[in-house]
Amino acid sequence: MSALAPSNETIPRRALRLSLGMAFVFTITQLGGWPMSHVAPLFAAILLQDSTPLPWPSAIFVGKMAVLCGICGYFMAVFLDSYPLVMILVGGVLLYRLYVFILQAGEHPLATFAAVVGVILMPYLVLIKTEAGAIVLVGLLQNFALAIIGSWLAWFLVPLSAAPPTAHAAKPISDEVARTMALNLTLVVIPLLAAFLAFGWSTLLVLIYTTMFALSYSSKAGYETGRGMIIANTAYAGTGMLVAYELIVMVPTVTFMFTTVVLGTFIIGLNIFKGGPTSGYWASGLNGFVVMLGGALFADHGNGLAIMGDRVWQIALATSYVCFAFAILNMVQDKITQAKENLAEKMDLENTSTAIDLD
Repeated sequence: MSALAPSNETIPRRALRLSLGMAFVFTITQLGGWPMSHVAPLFAAILLQDSTPLPWPSAIFVGKMAVLCGICGYFMAVFLDSYPLVMILVGGVLLYRLYVFILQAGEHPLATFAAVVGVILMPYLVLIKTEAGAIVLVGLLQNFALAIIGSWLAWFLVPLSAAPPTAHAAKPISDEVARTMALNLTLVVIPLLAAFLAFGWSTLLVLIYTTMFALSYSSKAGYETGRGMIIANTAYAGTGMLVAYELIVMVPTVTFMFTTVVLGTFIIGLNIFKGGPTSGYWASGLNGFVVMLGGALFADHGNGLAIMGDRVWQIALATSYVCFAFAILNMVQDKITQAKENLAEKMDLENTSTAIDLD
């Protein structure tokens, strides 16, 4: 899982900033309700767990990636609709190249997510309803813009009180590491997209969470990590969502909804920023909390428990798939590495034997 950004600020201060920003973005999405608005809090969560605000150049870069990749994904679906295999291959190559470029440029992780959303989600959404493609693209751009503005507002309300111990910006990485990470991501995400297109699955949250988990996990992620994520989205997020949902239903006002989300995300934020082995699970629980609560409130007096069950099932499916896929990749890579080492040893022995014979 991705490491927690280092900071010299107090835990309550970081949690307060997180909660205010998340509540603002969540409330706007509930009032607006545009296409795909429920994913805006997920973007905001990425930014609000940082130790410094997103710089202007990085925000512009994220916007560019969202626009360019969204347009690419749209035209991929429109022009390659009759050639799904070609579309999958083009999407895979494009995703691989984009991820390598972003990693080597040292850009913010949100830029990666913008690229993946455009290349992976847009073709699927356009194929479901072609005429709504432009509307969905605009909705996704609104999500990124709202997340960035919400994070800046939170930093304005709770300013940085102490500089972080290390530089905030992501460091460019070597070409070899970037290509390996990009290849792993592509090999995990593209087969699932192919399955969605082939079988017409509609559980979009699985695709979104698979992308998030694949970007966060290392190739060593396994059973324990997957189990922890599922527990985080049931025990932490699920329980919190049910309590918040029932409270908001009893007092259906915007002010009370905002206050309830502030309190819920503040508690989660305290557990995220205290660090330790469960910090990543609480971060995942934060995503589950806002996604499940948003879905329950959008359902117009629906059953909160049923909504939680549906969301948890989709999150568990995404988690299980990513853990399984990375386990397979890790096993194959270990086999290849071992084969190369055995071949090198064999060649060394042959060279040694040849040298002896010549003597």
